[in-house]
Amino acid sequence: MPSPGFGVFVEYTSTALSLFCLPINVMFVIMVLRESRHPILGTPFFRLCIHLSIADILMAVVSLVLFKMPIFGWLPDSIFTESWAVIPIACINYFGHAQAIGIIFIAFNRFTAVYYPIKHKQCWWKPGATAILMLVQWTLPCLMVLPLFFTKFTFVTDHLTGSVSVTASDPIVHKAYFIGVAFVDGVIVNIIVSALYIGIFTRVRSHVVVRRPEQLVARLALSAFVIFISYLALGIFSVLSALAPPNETWTYSYRTVWFVVNDVLCASNAPVLLALNRPIRRLFLSRLGFESKSRVCREIKESQPLDLAPSITNL
Repeated sequence: MPSPGFGVFVEYTSTALSLFCLPINVMFVIMVLRESRHPILGTPFFRLCIHLSIADILMAVVSLVLFKMPIFGWLPDSIFTESWAVIPIACINYFGHAQAIGIIFIAFNRFTAVYYPIKHKQCWWKPGATAILMLVQWTLPCLMVLPLFFTKFTFVTDHLTGSVSVTASDPIVHKAYFIGVAFVDGVIVNIIVSALYIGIFTRVRSHVVVRRPEQLVARLALSAFVIFISYLALGIFSVLSALAPPNETWTYSYRTVWFVVNDVLCASNAPVLLALNRPIRRLFLSRLGFESKSRVCREIKESQPLDLAPSITNL
C-alpha cells in the first residue's frame, strides 16, 4: 500500500492541476455565454458544455474546500460537526450526477450530429428542447441525493492522513446507498456513453465526409470522448470504493485515486475543447487579448466554405 505521505503528495499535485485549470473553465464559460450568438459557440453542443463546466467548477470547489483542505491542514477539525455532515456528501453526489447527465447529453448530441445531421439541427436540438435537457440536468440529481437527508451522517477523520470522510450512522443504509450510486454512475452511465461513442467513431471511420480532419463535428466528438475517459475512470474507482470494506487496507488508496481522477475530470472540459479545436482555441485567445479578435473572426468566416460550413449545422 502506498504511504499516506505519497497519497498527500498526489492530492497536492492534482489539486494544483485543478486550481490551474479552474480559471480557464470559468473564462471559457464566460466566453461562451457572451458569444451566445456566435455560429459555433451558440450551438446546443456548447450550451451543454457550459452547464457541464459549471458542474465541474462547483464540484472542484466543494472537493477542495470540504475534502482537500482538511488533508492539507487548512481547516480545523472542530468545524466538522454532525449537524451539517450530510451537506458535503450531498453536494458531491448532486454535482457528480449533474456531471454524469451532462456527459450523457453531450454524447447523445454528438451521436445525432453524426448519424442524423438534418434532424439534429432542424428537429431534435432546437433551443426549447435543449433548455428542457438542461433543466433535467439540474433537477434530476435532486432525486438521487434526497435519500441522504433521511438518515444521520457523521464526519470521520483519519488522524494519520488528515482526510475527512462522511459515514452514515446505519452501515447497512450507507453500503446500500453508495453501492447503488456507484452501480448507476460506474456501470449504467458508462455503458450508455461508451455505446454512443462506439457508434460515433464507427460512423466517423466509415463516413468519408465526416472523417475529413478539418471537420469540426468530428473534432468535437473526439473532445467529448476524451472528457468522458476521465468519467469512466471515476466510475471504476467509485465502484471499488463502495465495495471496499471499512477496514480494507486499500480503501484510502481508492479514495485518493477517486479524488485525483475527479480533479482531472473537473479540470478537463474547457482545456480539452481548446486544445483539440483550433478555431475555438483562437477565438478564446482573442478574447484574452493574445490574438486580434477581428482577424480571428475574419479567418474563421473565410474558412467556412472549406472547413466549418459542412459541419457547422451539425453542432
